[in-house]
Amino acid sequence: MIVLAREGLDSFVSRVVFFLVVFGASLLVAKLLFWLFDSAGLIHKRTTSLPQAQVEGKL
Repeated sequence: MIVLAREGLDSFVSRVVFFLVVFGASLLVAKLLFWLFDSAGLIHKRTTSLPQAQVEGKL
């Protein structure tokens, strides 16, 4: 029974580590793409704000 619990724990830990590696890699790619687009001048700050009714969801 202990062997099954340990194998289950090993499986769980390996899945969590795999998820963290994939999440970290995708976050790194997103940050690199943002930096690339920002340095190319393709990202602009929003200068006009939305109307208040649209922000509150009344439209």
